[in-house]
Amino acid sequence: MKYCILILGFIHYSSLSYCQLFSNDVIHTINIISNNDSLWEQLEIDYTNLLESGVKSYQSINIIIDNDTVNNVGLRWKGAYSNTGFPGIKKPLKLDFSEFVEDQKYKGLSKLNFSNFALDPSFLREKISYEFHQRMGNAVPNSAYCNIYLNDELIGFYLMIEQVNKSFLAKHFSSNEGNLYKCVDGTELNYIDDNFESYFEDFQLRTNKGSDVHDNFIGFIRNIDYSNSFNAAPKLNEYLSIDPYLNVLVVDVFLNNWDSYYGNGRNFYLYDDPIQNLLRWIPWDYNLSFSPYTAYVFPHDKSEDKFKPLIKRIEENPCLRNQYLDKMCDLLHQLDRPYWYSRIKELEELISNSVEMDDNKLYSTSSFYENINHTVAVDKPNSEGVFMKVEHLPGIKEIFDVRPNEIQRDLFAEGFECGQDYCEECIDIRAFPNPSNDEFTVEITSSKELLNEFSIISIDGKKMYSHSFTTNYQHFIWNSFRLPKGMYLLSISTKNQHLKTQKIIIY
Repeated sequence: MKYCILILGFIHYSSLSYCQLFSNDVIHTINIISNNDSLWEQLEIDYTNLLESGVKSYQSINIIIDNDTVNNVGLRWKGAYSNTGFPGIKKPLKLDFSEFVEDQKYKGLSKLNFSNFALDPSFLREKISYEFHQRMGNAVPNSAYCNIYLNDELIGFYLMIEQVNKSFLAKHFSSNEGNLYKCVDGTELNYIDDNFESYFEDFQLRTNKGSDVHDNFIGFIRNIDYSNSFNAAPKLNEYLSIDPYLNVLVVDVFLNNWDSYYGNGRNFYLYDDPIQNLLRWIPWDYNLSFSPYTAYVFPHDKSEDKFKPLIKRIEENPCLRNQYLDKMCDLLHQLDRPYWYSRIKELEELISNSVEMDDNKLYSTSSFYENINHTVAVDKPNSEGVFMKVEHLPGIKEIFDVRPNEIQRDLFAEGFECGQDYCEECIDIRAFPNPSNDEFTVEITSSKELLNEFSIISIDGKKMYSHSFTTNYQHFIWNSFRLPKGMYLLSISTKNQHLKTQKIIIY
């Protein structure tokens, strides 16, 4: 498989032009060409209709991206709060190259999104967040800066963001043929029933529309609800690729990204990878990262609306908890602050002229320069664009200064010490009923698929039974009449280490 190199790491190759489009050291020029003198007014009418009826309408335009001309492209306003909360002409936008010309693409892409930097005086929040994810190896959209014009008149400075769709999936996974679910509203991931239609309020199917096969999606949500502190790890591992999700979670927490599942229950996709037969978590929309509200490794507010069920399961289950906290330690250990300070400076120098030229920007030029390094106070509107309160938004560099120490203190408060071996806590064994004179049900969970041995040992140390297994979940019935009455130890061990025991009594 071929790769093309960006400044930070690798993406799957589609063409050299794709890599150039998302180059990190270029500001693109995009010119919307239209004979409709009322284009922006029509886009507003279409957007209002979208909010009222849910029907998406595009206007046909021609577009020049740098030196490339693409004709008959669909254009519409997008977004929610970033649109309605901020008056003026600088609205978040979406281009659809195939809306009016079937299968038309640009650089292999059918759609592009454009963020207007709502609640981001630094113009860096979303860009830095995606780059941070990429350095962590997470599957996230690529992005690049651009100036957008309408018939040669500057509308504003934007961040261009790749669409999460089949072309995105093809770059990050072995197959793009699975179901892609978009979270469209705040969700708790609470189980309702086994009918996918029951989740339409929170999720939309973006590929394979009309599919009636949703086993992994339903199984994942059902097992969040039905699992407990003992079996959450194996239950969730049946349906969700948990390790990549924990990678996403540690980044969301480090970046104080409350506008994610961790906080507001939104801004993610679930991809049902047909090769792995597991759901993959894909985050997006990071203009509200680097927020003034501290994200603790686990929420301190345990109320139902603040403590999301999936996060709760991770905290309750020793295997998942330690796996997650280990990843947080790895993030802190690998964090290269000098690199990020340098990267922030590079981006500031790259975009400063475009920010200054943008007469429609949502914040002042002085706020831009100040918010690179320091907290700034900005007026925060409500969703109707009416002033609500003053928000103090941390500086981008400031977050990298303070978050490592905040998280270290939080880990200490959790009783977790980076570098310690919590292996014993990552495997558990349970036998019930206990005592018994008939049979035991034995359940064994492990955070990793290691070669383990299950043994029954008499009180004088004699091995009465043994069984090897490699899966991270074992469930079986043991007939107690096989053994004389007395006390025994159920033991779990690997080749090199004893891990766990439980005492049982047969009477």
